[in-house]
Amino acid sequence: AYGALMKRLDASDPTDGVDYPAIKRQLVEAQRAWISFSKNDCQARYDLYGNGSIRGAVYTGCMIAHTERRTQDLRRWMFAN
Repeated sequence: AYGALMKRLDASDPTDGVDYPAIKRQLVEAQRAWISFSKNDCQARYDLYGNGSIRGAVYTGCMIAHTERRTQDLRRWMFAN
């Protein structure tokens, strides 16, 4: 979804007055921030379970949930344009 959105911004109409390169830079920054947030959020959940055998599943489930939400957000963002 992220790659598709970036490509769509490449193919946007250069005559509509929108600064697409700036939007792409902002989207890159947002994606990097999301990656950092997701990893830290899920790592905190992982650490909460200490040496418990469920912590790997908690971390994986957390990352899957974040990724599914982000994918939905990016798809909505792309098709709202």
